Amino acid sequence: MWSADESFSRGQAFIDLLLLAAYADHKVMSQGKMIDLKRGSLITSIRHLADRWGWSKDKTLNFLNVLEEDAIIKKESDTKRTVISIVNYAKYQDIQPSERTQNGHQTDTERTQNGQTKERKESKEGKRNIFIPPSVDDVRSYCEEKNYSMDPVRFVDFYESKGWMVGKTKMKDWKAAVRNWERNGKQSGSASRSRKNSFTDFPTREYDYDNLEGMLLGSKKEGG
Repeated sequence: MWSADESFSRGQAFIDLLLLAAYADHKVMSQGKMIDLKRGSLITSIRHLADRWGWSKDKTLNFLNVLEEDAIIKKESDTKRTVISIVNYAKYQDIQPSERTQNGHQTDTERTQNGQTKERKESKEGKRNIFIPPSVDDVRSYCEEKNYSMDPVRFVDFYESKGWMVGKTKMKDWKAAVRNWERNGKQSGSASRSRKNSFTDFPTREYDYDNLEGMLLGSKKEGG
């Protein structure tokens, strides 16, 4: 039914019938008369469908006959119009059987909305949990803001060499790590001398960094 050689395939023609069919019972005017049109039915003509699908009248009529023989549609024709009824129309159109909805099952719409809400929530949580390593300039600016004396170049080099891991845990907050370095560096007594940093021109201390990381792991964590 889905031949690529046709401008309008038989599969497309059947879907078109589904779209043309009435979604609910209602009255329509046809040939000057008011007619009750049932759900899943449509009033048309062979000529109209042939023009719509770009087919010949014979091909259109043959297609409808095949559908009728296979109990897919029912049709009633006279000289003026053809009424086509889609068999099992509800099977093609209903989103959810009414019995399942009444029993408390989620509708497709609810499942879709819940799934989208969950995806958005997971997406936001994922964005919040993504750690972006700072540059030397980022660390330097933060140190200047806090008036810290630690060396930002050594800080970045040290954690880059460790893949930005604190022990066995991925760093989550580099600013908290900088605060820990500054605080524990002052407390450790391992600062051997002060010198001018060529980038910031403010005094910095040199640390025993392996020992410092051990102190960081043993101290109260502040986010990473």
